[in-house]
Amino acid sequence: MSKELVAATFEVKRFHIMEAFKRDPGSISAPLAFAYDKRIAPIEHNHGMIESYGFDPFDSVYNVDNEMMKKIADHLNKLWMAEDWEALKFGNLEDDFGGYKTMRMELVYAINYFKLCTLFDDTFFAAVMKMAPSEASGIKRPYGPNDVYLD
Repeated sequence: MSKELVAATFEVKRFHIMEAFKRDPGSISAPLAFAYDKRIAPIEHNHGMIESYGFDPFDSVYNVDNEMMKKIADHLNKLWMAEDWEALKFGNLEDDFGGYKTMRMELVYAINYFKLCTLFDDTFFAAVMKMAPSEASGIKRPYGPNDVYLD
């Protein structure tokens, strides 16, 4: 299947997920809707797809693919388990993934997704947000139907 067809199929699925979340927030989890909204691999929600097909059919069209999401998750988990609060500061994480502004929004969206999934505790997120850039401020906010724009 061509990348264009995969992207078009993804956009249809994305629209349906976001519309369902907007109409009935209890029908779709907020982290899943957020992942599709931001076009990142929903690694905590795509196990069924991977078990069924052996892969995520949309991996080539995500802004942050499954491999990168796993790398980010593993790195964050390693630092969290070590209680390395200094290394968890956003600027240091940014350095770990290419340097200043290289992957800023991808990192923001991934961390926000993990927060919505409640994968880490408040101490973890306090460390991440210490001196974080303004682009990361959304990490502190919940994600709900009013955050979905279908245009």
